Amino acid sequence: MCTPPKMADLIAHKIKFYSQRDERSFFERLKELESVIEFSGVGPDIIIRMRDNIIEEDLREIIAIFFRYKVDMSQLRPFLNDENEEWFGNKKMFWYKNVFID
Repeated sequence: MCTPPKMADLIAHKIKFYSQRDERSFFERLKELESVIEFSGVGPDIIIRMRDNIIEEDLREIIAIFFRYKVDMSQLRPFLNDENEEWFGNKKMFWYKNVFID
């Protein structure tokens, strides 16, 4: 029997898109990520369902997307683990403050 993947929902609240291409780019980037199970709009929010065991390349891309579109990055904290702590938990990285400091 196949076990379904564990999932985590991220919320992109009231994203400001500057053009139709900008909006299309956001969704196309999400579609390219293997760790994104699905996404949908609910009112002013975009719910992004992620696998708990996100692959490194996808986490890096989610960091970039969230930073670019000013999405609450503290939601990414649960993805910190022993395997990515060296780079993801690096206090010198541009995202550190947005992810780990309230």
